[in-house]
Amino acid sequence: MYVWCMLLPLVGRAGSRTPHARENFLTVLGVLLLSMLCTGIAVWRNRRAVDSFRETCRGLWCLAVAQGGILVLLVSGLFGI
Repeated sequence: MYVWCMLLPLVGRAGSRTPHARENFLTVLGVLLLSMLCTGIAVWRNRRAVDSFRETCRGLWCLAVAQGGILVLLVSGLFGI
């Protein structure tokens, strides 16, 4: 979460009006896709593990849903408003 707190201003109101806004967007998009890939791998590995990790798996699913929401907001341009 700390990394996201540092990256989201790059595509926010101030970051979307700079000459290098496209590079900011691509950086945040790359980090988001990498984070989603790591979360997907963790969910897949955790689903195959012992059932004692159900709470962890639910947390990972919540994180994946939140990242999907961030992806939709990023691609639609709503962070730059």
